[in-house]
Amino acid sequence: TLAGVQSQTLTTVFLAPANDYARRTQITSGAGRYVDLSWTPDGRVLFASDASGNSDIWEMAADGSGQVQLTAGAGRNYAPVSSPDGRYVLFHSNRSGTWQVWRMDRDGSNPVRLTQGEENSNWPQVTRDGRWVVYEHAGEGSRTSLWRVPIEGGEPQRLTKDLSMRPSVSPDGRVVAYWHKEEKPGAPWSIALIPAEGGEPRVYEVPQNEANGMSSIHWTTDARAFVYTDYKDGVTNLRLQPLEGGEARQITNYEREIFYSFDISSDGRLLLANGLTTSDVVLLKDSH
Repeated sequence: TLAGVQSQTLTTVFLAPANDYARRTQITSGAGRYVDLSWTPDGRVLFASDASGNSDIWEMAADGSGQVQLTAGAGRNYAPVSSPDGRYVLFHSNRSGTWQVWRMDRDGSNPVRLTQGEENSNWPQVTRDGRWVVYEHAGEGSRTSLWRVPIEGGEPQRLTKDLSMRPSVSPDGRVVAYWHKEEKPGAPWSIALIPAEGGEPRVYEVPQNEANGMSSIHWTTDARAFVYTDYKDGVTNLRLQPLEGGEARQITNYEREIFYSFDISSDGRLLLANGLTTSDVVLLKDSH
């Protein structure tokens, strides 16, 4: 007999109106796993879910209805984002054997691999002009950094040299925010901004525990501040950091919540995937 631990994460998606994030409405049943929420230009929602038994890209209306599966039978797929014109969906997938950035048509057809090689590329973002895809690239034996590649395919260009994670392009397309860490013992995580075409970072020291893959950054609609996840003492909240002056301030007041994804729409509405992870001891017995 073999004893082990089986863990399962279930998430529920909530929608809150602009300027009142405490007044949220549940829009999904809570029977699945919703991660990597992302608004589309026409007000629908892209997300990743394992409801089909595999991690795939889905789309739904802003009230949780009309869920449509966009990928199937091709590896694990996460982090969908729409191009500004709504024509493409960008995402990362391990269908080629390593994590790479892919592009597909809005209906899930015509998948095209945009990054190459045996190293991992993740978390795509599209620039405002729709020409470039900015992403996180983890090279073997080298620090994780940000790169960009033409949305129609082509030669990638490196944007950062420092340790960089989870890029987020501003609504005006001028700058990219990302998690930043200096290469020295005990260095804290901070958030840095660079011009969309690359350049020297402007660093913001923000209150935050260790950043990880769920530590996303999103922008306010006026591009004058960014919002990030702050995980502390087993609870997740959102903090807002103005670009010009002022300290980061907490804009949600959850006391027991752990959430795995959020996004802010062009009119300021908040999408939030709130999660619960259960762990059970299971016994596996040989039937022979």
